[in-house]
Amino acid sequence: MWAIAAEGWTTAADRTTRNDKDLYKRAFGPGKDRRGVVAAAPDGKGDAVRFVSTYRFKSFTTKEETQRLLAVFAEVGNAPGVTDHLVFADGSGGVVIGETDDIAGLYRNVMAYNEFVDFDTHIALTAQEAVPEVAAVVTS
Repeated sequence: MWAIAAEGWTTAADRTTRNDKDLYKRAFGPGKDRRGVVAAAPDGKGDAVRFVSTYRFKSFTTKEETQRLLAVFAEVGNAPGVTDHLVFADGSGGVVIGETDDIAGLYRNVMAYNEFVDFDTHIALTAQEAVPEVAAVVTS
């Protein structure tokens, strides 16, 4: 079963489920408004999506807290599907880029680090994927 969840939908009754990917195709077909919509299977796995996560370190007051962060990173590591992990040279945070169908694993990874960093994660398209979609909207 596939679920379509949009920004602002908060209850199970707000989600529509189907037994096939047709719902995904209808939701993301030509001329559809895609803002704030994510497709995922109930187990957190579905079609692979590209993601870009920017993170900022929360203020640390002690070396011990920084050591705890390093211990968590040694245990948990990167999220599933990470292809690039860059750290800002000013020490304020970094950016993680990847592609995964394991949305639940991505969420678990973020939860492991929430004590130490603030995340801003976006699903992303390549420019080659986005341009035809933009063209379809502006020509309809």
